[in-house]
Amino acid sequence: MKITITFFFFILLSSLSAQNRMQKQQAQIAQPGIAVSDSGVQRLIVLIDDLDAQLNAEVPRKGMAAQTSNLNLSKSNINKTKGSIKNVSIALAKLKGCVPEKHSAALADLQKALADLEIPVQDLHSSLLNLGGIYTAKAAELKTRHDTVKNSIGNIR
Repeated sequence: MKITITFFFFILLSSLSAQNRMQKQQAQIAQPGIAVSDSGVQRLIVLIDDLDAQLNAEVPRKGMAAQTSNLNLSKSNINKTKGSIKNVSIALAKLKGCVPEKHSAALADLQKALADLEIPVQDLHSSLLNLGGIYTAKAAELKTRHDTVKNSIGNIR
């Protein structure tokens, strides 16, 4: 009986040790992906700040209520997008600094934050397209940068 209990604890400890090693390996493998994702998020922030500055400098023309409405909508969408990007940055920082045992939970939080970023980016993209002109190119760049961040976060495991 004593040998069976000892053997059981040996198996249990071996299993926990193997699980702990696997969690540490997963966290180490994820580090390069986290760095790439962080860089992509920073580039997205720069783009959003640039768009914000351009929209704030834009002077609506008299008699162009639709343009004024689209400008205001775009500015509102920028603020929503900035908030969502901040949440992605926070989740990415938590993943970067987490202990291996919490890696899966931190990754799930990051994926949720990324999913929450999807709608504000789509809304901003749409409102920029409605403005036309130089904003059409910016809308395409926004979509590309967002997709880059999305894919790099998707590659983190």
